Amino acid sequence: MKLKPGLHPRNKHKNGYDFDVLTQHNKNLISFVTKNDYGNLTIDFSNPKAVKELNLTLLQAYYGIHKWIFPDENLCPPIPGRVDYIHYVSDLLSDSKILDKISVLDIGTGATCIYPLLGVKEYDWNFIATDIELDSLDTAQDIIDDNNLSDKIILRQQFNEENILEGIIEKGDSFSAVICNPPFYKSEKEARGANARKNRNLGTNTVRNSAGNSNELWYPGGEKAFLHNYLYQSSLYKDTSVWFTSLVSKKETIDFLKLKGFQNPEIGIVLGTGLGQLINEIVIEQEIPYKDIPHFPKATVEFHSGKLVYGSLSGKKVVVMSGRFHLYEGYNQWEVTYGIRTMYLLGISNLLISNAAGAINLSYKKGDLMLIDDHLNLQGNSPLAFAEVGEFGERFADMLEPYSKKINDLLKSIAKQNDIKLQEGVYAGVFGPQLETRAEYRMLQILEVDAVGMSTVPEVIVAKHLNVPCAAISVLTDECDPKNLAPVNIQEIIRIAGETEPKMIILFKELIKHL
Repeated sequence: MKLKPGLHPRNKHKNGYDFDVLTQHNKNLISFVTKNDYGNLTIDFSNPKAVKELNLTLLQAYYGIHKWIFPDENLCPPIPGRVDYIHYVSDLLSDSKILDKISVLDIGTGATCIYPLLGVKEYDWNFIATDIELDSLDTAQDIIDDNNLSDKIILRQQFNEENILEGIIEKGDSFSAVICNPPFYKSEKEARGANARKNRNLGTNTVRNSAGNSNELWYPGGEKAFLHNYLYQSSLYKDTSVWFTSLVSKKETIDFLKLKGFQNPEIGIVLGTGLGQLINEIVIEQEIPYKDIPHFPKATVEFHSGKLVYGSLSGKKVVVMSGRFHLYEGYNQWEVTYGIRTMYLLGISNLLISNAAGAINLSYKKGDLMLIDDHLNLQGNSPLAFAEVGEFGERFADMLEPYSKKINDLLKSIAKQNDIKLQEGVYAGVFGPQLETRAEYRMLQILEVDAVGMSTVPEVIVAKHLNVPCAAISVLTDECDPKNLAPVNIQEIIRIAGETEPKMIILFKELIKHL
């Protein structure tokens, strides 16, 4: 099975679900297992009963939790994601040399008591777990008792919904870490509305496994308010725990960047392989490595610096991705385009993209610039192929004009004014990372492709889906004549990209003045 992106190396579910093994542990799961269109065993993840039975089976098969009974109206947590949090907290404690007698405070444990169960079974930690709902605590206590864990897990009730730590932490308490999974929504109405949208997009009228009760899904002011309160109260009890941690939703990416000063950029820019000199033209106000941005993918290609830059260029606020993400790095389509969606949510109104590409059109030469007029998606998938795509825009996005004619016309005019040779043509996006064979180059010629590369197309599709006007320029770094191919020289490609980039910089700088 294919490795699931993002799961911790110690996560027992990183290779997916082996339903042949799981059904041996729990015969009740058999009735929910079916084959998908590819002949692989799976379940219907929109069916709450199937999801609940799967997670119970995982607990039985991998963690020795044999009784896990709770009402259907309570949130059914996905085990792989929950145990991931436990593993990362373990890493945090290990890095802090906290190895023995670990005690953890779990805020909002819920009826399932899932984090304490996993923490005890994986690392033999001791837990105090809290919740504001007495019914949830009663159910959690039954689960604890049924699995003989009352010596490892102690429950406490929070009586004041305005408090998180206050009223819970007692004199003499000492914790290695505090953990919590904040409610996402601001109100019951917002939570139910989100659930309804997801049901519509899934084409089902069932209550999804993410239903949940009040205090599992919403908090006055939402996740941000919860975290603000949590942060404040942690300062009041800073001596009671070594670490205060929390899971956050991916919108935290935006909140983080805004707090760092990424405010209201007008233009988004993506810089491809060997194309990083534009950074030198920017009056930089902030730059953050991708690895330091919550939920942001990490650039793994050695020719990409991997940082997000904010500042001014040609009198406009810009946010620049210095380095992008590719399918060949093992990322999926959502991850490859995560940066585009991030820039959109920050507020960009136009997007400029660059890449290094091979010239398929034999009249085009290495060192030329090519303005992309249209593209072929030969990467085998779409960044719009997910259930909730309708929450971002029209599912069946129109691709009649993926590249803005207005911006392209401006670029052609600027090129003429500055005596810059600017080719124009069709770009083919392929998967990579290997370069093409002679037969594949001949195929691309037959398809009337002018240049080929391993990026850009998913980014442009997402920009079009979000109604962000977009333009893209390829720096042609090699000539792909199937009759006269030479061995690939990556350093030569990087050199040509660097020598050609100043012309692209002129085009982008002058263009931004007119946007």
